[in-house]
Amino acid sequence: MGLQKSDRLTDRQNATGTEAGAQTDALVVELRKALDHTVGARPAIDAEPEALAAYVSAMAKELARMCQAKGLETLTFLLTMAHIEAENLSRAMTETRRPAAGRGASLESA
Repeated sequence: MGLQKSDRLTDRQNATGTEAGAQTDALVVELRKALDHTVGARPAIDAEPEALAAYVSAMAKELARMCQAKGLETLTFLLTMAHIEAENLSRAMTETRRPAAGRGASLESA
């Protein structure tokens, strides 16, 4: 009898876990749709690194706003840091790809 009761508890816990997992999956799908609408289309997997960093920056910023609105301070902080880091990386990568001003002119005049 004790084994059956234990089995029922395990089944109930598994069912609850499955329900919670399904709810979480549904929330993730909703969030992805909202982010795609808010942030724009996701970059392709073969996108340039600076484009991916810019996308991560925008996504982290939006998630930080959502967390802040719900009082999730630690997540807000971490996502804000991720936003700043991704933004800085994107900017730095974009700047290193651009030729410095005047380089082309000096080569042409030489």
